[in-house]
Amino acid sequence: MPAFWNNRKQLAIALIAWSVIDIVLHVAVDEVEPLRITGNIVAVVAGAVIGWTGISDALKATVAVVAVLAVLGLNVAWAIDEGEWWPPIATILITGAFVLLSRLAALSTKAATASTAT
Repeated sequence: MPAFWNNRKQLAIALIAWSVIDIVLHVAVDEVEPLRITGNIVAVVAGAVIGWTGISDALKATVAVVAVLAVLGLNVAWAIDEGEWWPPIATILITGAFVLLSRLAALSTKAATASTAT
């Protein structure tokens, strides 16, 4: 697997950038959707916690898993509220954030398992 996918800080930067760009786009086109923007904020906070704090790998894994579920849940709630089941653009944005958060969760879980085994 390419080094990028194994580097927690690079993934965190990508996740944060992706989420901030999505927020800016929502505001720029005057489609401020509180549930989706809240999901982006959750992703930014999770990326920052996972990428730059000194908490244990086990706790980082927990943060990542909770963030994945929160982002997914908020976006599903938005889709139900809007009556729009996954327009193409939303699907791309949600999938991108979900993939990055999932990989961060996998890296954190792997690191937590390795540190527990030693």
